[in-house]
Amino acid sequence: MDVDDDIDATVEVNQLRQTESGGYTSLTWSLQNNESKDIDIIEFKNETYTYGIKGKTEAAGVALVDEEKGVRYYPLKDSSEEEVCLCSGAERTSTFQNSVSDGEKATYWSAFNLPEDVSTVTVDIPKFEPIEDVQIE
Repeated sequence: MDVDDDIDATVEVNQLRQTESGGYTSLTWSLQNNESKDIDIIEFKNETYTYGIKGKTEAAGVALVDEEKGVRYYPLKDSSEEEVCLCSGAERTSTFQNSVSDGEKATYWSAFNLPEDVSTVTVDIPKFEPIEDVQIE
């Protein structure tokens, strides 16, 4: 799906998988930058809920929407005092890409808790059109 008119980039869902016992669901998605400038992953932060001490956890704004029930799911937070998002950018490692350069593609992830009976969702990544009817594996 294409981003808003301000950025020339696309996103795609690589995988959306739930554990056999239900609940824990992981989303893996990629951002392809076709811009002449870098895209900073902080663009995808959560504007609704604060994650982490500074509230700037990258990619925390990615949400899954159960259209049938009208429920929006945000990434899980850990149980620590810091309430860190269980998503890309929560822990900075040497391999984490906090920006994506022109022509590059980067992959990110988020963890959710979805009811076992949810089989299809809309993936909502800030700045992009929603990706509808994504099947949960």
